[in-house]
Amino acid sequence: MTGPLATAEIGNTVLDMLAADRILPVVALDNADWATPLGAALAAGGVHTIEVTLRTRAALAAIRTLTDRTDLTVGAGTVTSAEQVDHVVDAGARFVVCPGFSTGVIRRCQRREVPVIPGWMAPAALLAAGRWDDVTSLTTAAVTESRESDR
Repeated sequence: MTGPLATAEIGNTVLDMLAADRILPVVALDNADWATPLGAALAAGGVHTIEVTLRTRAALAAIRTLTDRTDLTVGAGTVTSAEQVDHVVDAGARFVVCPGFSTGVIRRCQRREVPVIPGWMAPAALLAAGRWDDVTSLTTAAVTESRESDR
């Protein structure tokens, strides 16, 4: 796979890792100290991906702590601005999830070469995603699948 989802490390993409776990814990940690035991518990249970939402003041510190573990792929969720993309990537996040289709977030993720998984809840946002050929394979696949089902 090429584009923003390709990872150089082990030849897998972030989406491959997410699919392998088949579950993505999405957490909001009020205390960054909780990240260490949480990471250990997830890894012990065979879960190797986690999304830390930017809903608390402890989120960036929790991302930094969790990325110290080599057996976890850590992403950041509820990312709503390009500035937040910089903060989470600098903290070690390997993927970004935004609650809507934010062109600012997507462009910054592309510049930072980090996978972005944009959300949409309305057909207009899905159509806007269809105009972006290189957002992510996930978006492109969803848009392509949607277009093919319309035929």
